[in-house]
Amino acid sequence: MAKSIISPSDVEVEQITLYTPNGKVFDISDLVIEINIYEDLFSPMLTADMMVVDAAGLFANTPILGQEKITGLILRGDTLEEFEFRCTGVEGITGQNDYTLSYKFNLVEESYYRNCTTLISQSFEGRISDIITTIANDFLDEDIEVEETVGNFKFVIPNWSPYRTIRWLLRRAHNKNNVPMVCYKTLYDGLQLKSLESLFEQSTTHIFYDRKKDIGNQLTDKDQYLAYYQTANELSQNKIGSVSEYLKAGAYGSRTQLVDTMNKHYDIFDYNYKDQFDRTSHLEKAKTISNNFLVNDKSVFDYPSTTQKNFVHSEESFGDSHMDYNGDVLNSSPYLVSYFRTMSFVEYYLMISGRMNIGVGSLIDLKLNKNMPLTSNQMSEVEDKRRSGKHIITGLRHKFDSNRQYNIIINAARDTMGAEYNETI
Repeated sequence: MAKSIISPSDVEVEQITLYTPNGKVFDISDLVIEINIYEDLFSPMLTADMMVVDAAGLFANTPILGQEKITGLILRGDTLEEFEFRCTGVEGITGQNDYTLSYKFNLVEESYYRNCTTLISQSFEGRISDIITTIANDFLDEDIEVEETVGNFKFVIPNWSPYRTIRWLLRRAHNKNNVPMVCYKTLYDGLQLKSLESLFEQSTTHIFYDRKKDIGNQLTDKDQYLAYYQTANELSQNKIGSVSEYLKAGAYGSRTQLVDTMNKHYDIFDYNYKDQFDRTSHLEKAKTISNNFLVNDKSVFDYPSTTQKNFVHSEESFGDSHMDYNGDVLNSSPYLVSYFRTMSFVEYYLMISGRMNIGVGSLIDLKLNKNMPLTSNQMSEVEDKRRSGKHIITGLRHKFDSNRQYNIIINAARDTMGAEYNETI
């Protein structure tokens, strides 16, 4: 029978079971006080940790040595989600009294151990999206939802682990508009391979306000629920910038040189962020850096020599049907550096009530106010149109505790602003 939902964060975590390597099985549901499951936009694997208060002698009698398997069920209304993790170690072992220990399990998915015990030594050919699908299916035993990449390649993987191979391939993977790809996994939607363009252009899943609870005194029950549901429990800004680091890394300008050793010629591509801005996808309309930001009386966009990368290839190695290792690097490397550096120019931290339709890669709309006094009838006037708008979730933690509370801790970022630097808002 489904449990009643008291609030958006109401949840049951049930049947938490510990399996030992020697075949023993323990129901530890009553010992677990907190479970955290982590998602990362740049990682194809979930990680987790679990806090235990043990007054049952489990630690000594099992024994707990960091080689266990943990399974459980997340129940919310009529929705049921299963999870399974392997333990990599135990830490924070503390005596609460003579009879009670507290400790934390560090957990990973089964695919992590498959990655640790597998080396790939074989050739691949075709689209990078197809090659990553093969690696996920055949070497990690994972299903994956993919967006197609462009270009046919031939690769020989020289005894690399599956995750290392995927990371290497992602440095060369992009869509038809040269927008780089990310491979990530979410608790509810599984393993994904997506371009940042498709992520930036998707619909926002949620709107969050920093002060919506304060609006008005005569709210209906529905309005009160929405005010609770759409107001972050905690919201703070982590950072802005750093411009100097992005400049040095080549986010605003870079030079890439590709030398063809067979035909004895080279190609040079000078990447200019300002020139490329309108040709590529972004979360909002305005650059985070002013057109008038100068170094030595010269625009930062006009410094391709801030960084230079040199690549070597043999253009005719694989004929016309396939690209060699670096044959397409002018369409991948400079764009990847610029996108990955600038997409986290602004970062926010949020804690919200739990829900099952949000994860890394999701877009959220933040409605932020100017730092000035306000009254309920001034809300439309004090919205900070420069900071408000679409943000992408780059990191996320699902937090379940023994009080049946489910909260989500979010790192949200953006590459652009809602208004130009000099625009009056």
